[in-house]
Amino acid sequence: MFETLVRQILSKSDGEVSQWRDFFLEALGINGQLISNLLPELEVIIGKRPPVPDLPPQDAQNRFKIVFRRFLGVFARPEQPLALFLDDLQWADAGTLQLLEHLLTEPEVRHVLLIGAYRDNEVSASHPLSRTLEKLRDTGVAVREIALAPLSLRDVTQLVMDSLHSESDRAKPLAQLIHEKTGGNPFFTIQFFKALAEEKLLVFEPATARWDWNLEHIGTKGFTDNIADLMTEKLDSLPDATQQTLKQLACLGSSAAMSTMSMVSGKSEQALDAVLLEAIRAGLVSRHNGSLKLVHDRVQEAAYQLIPEADRVFEHLRIGRLLLEHIPSDQVEENIFEIVNQVNRGVAQVTSAEERTRLVELNLIAGKRAKAAAAYVSALNYLAISSELLGKDCWDSNYETTFAISLKMAECELLTGQLPAADVRLSRLSALAANHRDRAAVTSLRVMLYTTLNRSDRATEVCLEYLRYVGLACPQDPTKEEVAQEYERICYGSGGSQSKSWSICRR
Repeated sequence: MFETLVRQILSKSDGEVSQWRDFFLEALGINGQLISNLLPELEVIIGKRPPVPDLPPQDAQNRFKIVFRRFLGVFARPEQPLALFLDDLQWADAGTLQLLEHLLTEPEVRHVLLIGAYRDNEVSASHPLSRTLEKLRDTGVAVREIALAPLSLRDVTQLVMDSLHSESDRAKPLAQLIHEKTGGNPFFTIQFFKALAEEKLLVFEPATARWDWNLEHIGTKGFTDNIADLMTEKLDSLPDATQQTLKQLACLGSSAAMSTMSMVSGKSEQALDAVLLEAIRAGLVSRHNGSLKLVHDRVQEAAYQLIPEADRVFEHLRIGRLLLEHIPSDQVEENIFEIVNQVNRGVAQVTSAEERTRLVELNLIAGKRAKAAAAYVSALNYLAISSELLGKDCWDSNYETTFAISLKMAECELLTGQLPAADVRLSRLSALAANHRDRAAVTSLRVMLYTTLNRSDRATEVCLEYLRYVGLACPQDPTKEEVAQEYERICYGSGGSQSKSWSICRR
């Protein structure tokens, strides 16, 4: 959503872009790169910013929330309120929902209207979205739900009347048939309407200057009552070359840049325009500002289903390899998610040790970037793939990378509330840490974990374990005499004057 806003800024005059640059730099301060990691286009406006300092996981999460609020505030101002529309919230991950919850409950966030859409038949009472909405209500956020019912017979009749310039009495029987077939689903209704014209069951007669149809012929045609089947039938009617290109586009997602599609398909952009012409005419694909977009997720699903299931992993792997081959090395990190989201679908088919090592690196980069953007669930998924690719002897053959991946996985488990998993992983890492630095990093996370669990006794234990590891033995339950002796050692043992030492102690 914010990509669109940033691109709109980039389309403005140099003076206006400069003004927006000042707004962003003032709002984001030294943390500008944090948002650029999330929105690479922003870097075109504010330039390359210094890396943000490393912080403990919880502090880093809080910092991201604060910085993102300030970024949002650049767009949402009293003289310029901001309306955001988020579609398909039924697929939103936990990190996205947590960020939305934070933004909607934070008093500092103002002048924002958030509109979300989701399929209620895919969201149960236990779904993360349902829990998020319940939390928002409990905190006093004004949540208004609008249930979108299917089109009524009256709505479909009006659609037929307006489209065919027909009077109500003549249009209503056709509308009744369409409504029965589609159940009032808006997308299905439009596609079914188009199918009638494509099948020449709805034709314009120049002699009478009106649209004609035969209900009996339509009724005996045997149109499907299922939207997925209708989409499949429409795709099957397209030329083979068009179908192949749509399958490749469906692998990339609901949309892709023409340059990316050209790379994946091996066709020039001019050739792609010719191949996709029929699909565009059929209303299945739109082309806008150098991008191709499947008009509905049902179209994407139908196009993807045309690929035999056994071939899908190979197609994703092929696409991922092409992206990695053609994207310049200095732009790989910028496009890391696009690359790994393809290659990871076919990772099981990768047998080359060299390629597996490369994929470990790529997924580690993706995990770091996702973590920096507070997308902890996604980060954990990328890191888990890296971990699996390392192999069984990784602790002996590649300790540094193995430890880095495992530690970041523990951080993400901690930040996503997977505390038992984080406890198990950190306990293992504590035993495997090969030096003081790594052991200290593990101990720090364990202290945070046990503090979160309200286990201060266990947090104290792991601290003492670390001190013993570095040669500073401290008793678990010191006596009063031992405490007094230690105070005396601290106050007098450094060689300073007595009066100065006591002055320090008394503070």
